[in-house]
Amino acid sequence: MTGKRKISRGAYVVLALTLAAAASGGTILWHMSQKAREQREQERLAAMTTSAPVTEAETTAATTTTTVTLYPAAPVPDADSLQIADTELVKCRNFVLAAVNEGDDTVLYERGSQERTYPASITKVMSLLTFYEICPPDLLNGTMTMTDEIRTIAISQRAMCAGFVDGEVCRITDLIYGMMLPSGADAALALAFYACGSEEAFVEQMNLLAQKMGLRNTHFTNCTGLHDENHYSTAADIEAMMAYAISDARCAEVLSTARYQTSGNTKHENGIILKSTVLSRISGDELIQINIPVTVIGGKTGFTDEAGQCLATWAQDKSGKQYICVILGCDKHNAYDAVCDTLTLYELTQNPPQPVERYLYAWMTTTETTTTTTETTTMTTTVLMGNTVPTMPAWTSVSTNIAAFSTTTTTTTAAPAHGG
Repeated sequence: MTGKRKISRGAYVVLALTLAAAASGGTILWHMSQKAREQREQERLAAMTTSAPVTEAETTAATTTTTVTLYPAAPVPDADSLQIADTELVKCRNFVLAAVNEGDDTVLYERGSQERTYPASITKVMSLLTFYEICPPDLLNGTMTMTDEIRTIAISQRAMCAGFVDGEVCRITDLIYGMMLPSGADAALALAFYACGSEEAFVEQMNLLAQKMGLRNTHFTNCTGLHDENHYSTAADIEAMMAYAISDARCAEVLSTARYQTSGNTKHENGIILKSTVLSRISGDELIQINIPVTVIGGKTGFTDEAGQCLATWAQDKSGKQYICVILGCDKHNAYDAVCDTLTLYELTQNPPQPVERYLYAWMTTTETTTTTTETTTMTTTVLMGNTVPTMPAWTSVSTNIAAFSTTTTTTTAAPAHGG
């Protein structure tokens, strides 16, 4: 009995000690477990470092590759890039024609492509990119109610509107097409409010995206492209925006659509017919007769008094090569100068610089024939038709000599006296 009593007491002692340890030692056990996990993680990282060391050069290369793939860099002229000095051949103030090379586009021809200027409604390309960048996918299928507040902003600025009215419940997809095809400021503002609550907050996101893309000569003050001294870009930076846009299937589809009909609702029973300001001026197949046919796929127009007529497009030749052409600063009274510049430059992707013909609409020329007893004289003159839009483009060409082709010398342009 005595021996049994001793064993029982010992068991009680062990049990008491165990319970005390459980009550006070739980934290100790957790810390031990945490320490073990940390030790295993350190060993795992050490093993990775030992088995696959990464040099600084490899790290830099990997980072560069990722950045270029996500955000195409603005193309920089090099020794092989050609400038066109003949302003009769290409009339615009600034332009760039680049071959698309998966994030590292090559400048073929340019004039002042690094100079800051006003992008007008080509701004909406960045508005489109920004919207898709920050708007969650599940919200892209939503709706936004157009308000008088939004419409008043657009109307007071005398901006182009797509035609949505106060109280209209608009599908987000319809607003996207309304912003890009007819360049509707009402639609652009509605999308800005939908994504960020205000135009100001949305513009902050536009500038943030421009920084991510490395567009050092671009700054926005609005999402519509209306003139502001602090709202500027370059032909090269816009080329990078276009390159990024056409790499996104959603953006490419919008930019290449000629005609779109919004969904019907209580305000517009049959919806609204939206037409592309680009593809109403360019049929796309104007260059199918050259050596290697080139097809213009789509793009975005722009216009303000200060910016002049602007046009950013992309095209593809029969071999599958793609090109981007950005035209800025054409005569504000002649919308088709930008189109003629664009088609002339796209032909230069296939034909040698000399001889070069500038494309003109057939209705831009008239032929006068004078007959005398000794000779017959035929004279062709250009007739400027302003902003008249023919229903179907008809093309002719007028020979011109290039005044000068020279290799590009890259210069640094002084920044304007405003933030950016």
